[in-house]
Amino acid sequence: MTYCHRRPLSYALILAALASPACDDLDAPEPASVEWRGIGGYPPLNTSKLLNTDLSAVDTLGAVLAGVRLVSVEVKRGTHFYPVQLSTLAAEAGELVGEAMFPIGATAVAGDDFLQSIWTFQVGGPFYTSVEARLIDMETADDAGLYEDVLTPDPITHPRKLDPLRWVYTFMYVDGANLFNVCESDNHVGARMVIFGDILVNKSTGDIDARPNTLQFGCLTSAVGKAALWGYAPDSPSLASVTLEEFETSTRMVRADYCADGTSYTAVGQVISMSDRWGINQYANGHTTEAAWKAGQGATCLRRKRLDHADLKAPLVCPDLHEIPLCGTDSALGSRLLAGDDDMWTKIPP
Repeated sequence: MTYCHRRPLSYALILAALASPACDDLDAPEPASVEWRGIGGYPPLNTSKLLNTDLSAVDTLGAVLAGVRLVSVEVKRGTHFYPVQLSTLAAEAGELVGEAMFPIGATAVAGDDFLQSIWTFQVGGPFYTSVEARLIDMETADDAGLYEDVLTPDPITHPRKLDPLRWVYTFMYVDGANLFNVCESDNHVGARMVIFGDILVNKSTGDIDARPNTLQFGCLTSAVGKAALWGYAPDSPSLASVTLEEFETSTRMVRADYCADGTSYTAVGQVISMSDRWGINQYANGHTTEAAWKAGQGATCLRRKRLDHADLKAPLVCPDLHEIPLCGTDSALGSRLLAGDDDMWTKIPP
């Protein structure tokens, strides 16, 4: 029996002009018809949303995570859609993989087999609403222009160090008669995201832990995706990966989460450059020290706050009352980085 996905009326209204005799494609709309309903202020850990519910991660065995349940994924072959066995769905080095139930039986699918796939979610419990999203575009980071092999990137556009072979994904969903990006969009990275397998980010504390049967979404406009974009990913397909602890601290560095408790001390749009002990990035000339960072922690020392560029006169007292000392000389910071006492060193414009 051929399986053909049946869409709700909202899809039929939007796609009337594009409809094919069978199951039709959802083409990307013009930018004017795209809106992201998100938040402003400090850099969020993630910017993905379905309706008014954050879409941070899903459990592939059907458990509810932060008010979201993944119900089904269907891949397109020809003019028809076929269900993926959710127990086989995973992300390996950022690539979606699984087994789809084609007429010939269960068949492995991976990579761009998922292009135009339909993802059905339930959101907003306890009275859940079903939402369908479509994977409208996917490409490698290299094809998307998200990899530059330069040590000192432009601090205005920030590093573009996403592994060149890593897949990036663009999802959209329908609400009524309107299409919306799942991720917030900007002029540098669009509305793209990366997907991590078997990790989960705590949206309150910023802690990142291993969790089986999990897909963690990371919009490139958020700290989770941006850390990977800047070269710090735990699952790179061709470049060196960082550990999960180092990845967690990289996301804290993106958000100026000095105290490692989920509190951000910056705002969207602040310029930053960085060096690290792995040789991924080198800070920009003319910038001066903000902080040093260590895996498994937040900042190990602090000289200036990113938000207002103010020089600190005394250690920063965190909400749990532990203090972050003032940074020493740049010479001392360089020695600490070389010795592995710190992992990253951030600078900001004077």
